[in-house]
Amino acid sequence: MELIVKAKLVDSNKLKNLMQEANEIVSMLVSSLKTLRSKPKDSRIYNPN
Repeated sequence: MELIVKAKLVDSNKLKNLMQEANEIVSMLVSSLKTLRSKPKDSRIYNPN
């Protein structure tokens, strides 16, 4: 999305909310990964599928 704005294909105001939402989702994913990695491996839920 940043490349689209830098290339001036779309006005940055139109993508502002979408970019904020994407950043929030990335933050949640990073937080989840940190939590997962901090737990002992034997306490993780096993999903064979």
